[in-house]
Amino acid sequence: MISENIMQINILLVGEAYSSNLGDGVICETVNSLIKDKFLGAKVDVLDLSFRRNFLKYDIQNKNDLQTPLSTKKVIFYKLLKLLYSNDLGEYALKKREIEKNKKELNNISLKKYDLCIFAGGSLFMDYFCVPIAKIIKIMEKNKVPVMFNACGISENKNIFFRWTMKNALQSSAVKSISLRDGYDDFIKRYKYKGKIDKTYDLAINCSSIYHVHRDYDSQIIGLGVMYIDKYEDDITAFWRKMVSYLETRNISYKIFCNGDIYDYNYIMNLKQQGIFKSELIEDRPVKPEELVKLIGTYKGIISFRMHSQIIATSMLIPSVAIVWNKKIIEFFRQIKREEYCYDIFSDIEIIVKTMIKATLDMKQISYLKKKSKENMLNNIEMILKDNQ
Repeated sequence: MISENIMQINILLVGEAYSSNLGDGVICETVNSLIKDKFLGAKVDVLDLSFRRNFLKYDIQNKNDLQTPLSTKKVIFYKLLKLLYSNDLGEYALKKREIEKNKKELNNISLKKYDLCIFAGGSLFMDYFCVPIAKIIKIMEKNKVPVMFNACGISENKNIFFRWTMKNALQSSAVKSISLRDGYDDFIKRYKYKGKIDKTYDLAINCSSIYHVHRDYDSQIIGLGVMYIDKYEDDITAFWRKMVSYLETRNISYKIFCNGDIYDYNYIMNLKQQGIFKSELIEDRPVKPEELVKLIGTYKGIISFRMHSQIIATSMLIPSVAIVWNKKIIEFFRQIKREEYCYDIFSDIEIIVKTMIKATLDMKQISYLKKKSKENMLNNIEMILKDNQ
């Protein structure tokens, strides 16, 4: 048991805290709350990995909105710029430049005294985050602050410069603990990591108790969770056209929602323009994590793309069917023993809907994930703090 004086700790919590894709915010707020519940008096500073300072408001745009035409010179300039940076080295240079623009934020954390730096979770091991993660680790190493990666996931890390940057950063003496929610084998292969790695579960599975939000057992509404994926847009549009038609002809109640991501919501608006979605059945875009959790709590079940809509629903014991676009979703459904509830955009609509209506949950397994995910994180924190005394 950690003594009272060590419980008075200062923690830097790093993640996509203010992303419009609110699943990341749910992770950060859940982790923050669990830490403060366990370590009374703990002070937690939150650093958004993309250097946002709050939840941003966006203008809703239509795909076909007219834009002011660019001059020929500007068209040529932007084409040359794209050509210059559309390669591994160019992308790396742009990311380094972005870090320089946020030097003030990084200087602020370097001047503060922390007992621990925690990367809260989500798909952090990917191209987009390699440079800022490496920079933060470097600052923590200089200040002799231990670093912990909690329940992180794997995504694309194809850029050789980004991958090299992440691989080197993970070798830092500051990195004391890594736990993964998915992609264990890919992680080892990609980064040649020799240290201990714990397998764990996404902390957002605990969000129902953190936000004190529970499902509406009287609801008869199925939530349709929309995600925009550029390269599959035509096929996804066809999927939603068929889905809505099937639900309408059978008088099945439904509503359309997104996880807050502005591109997802703009796509919903475009589908409305095409006559696929009806205005009165489109939910307002949630702008804060708690709003997303409360929204999903109003449904009988969901058919959805985004993984954290599935995790949030599971936390509230709401049955869900996943439309798979990434193998991390299959891995989550395997963890909750519901792999048979995974489909794709080419699956038979009737089978998807009937599966949703008859869906069940393994309550015992969900309780296990909730308990183990909390224990894994809190035990790792205690261990690191004891070792760093």
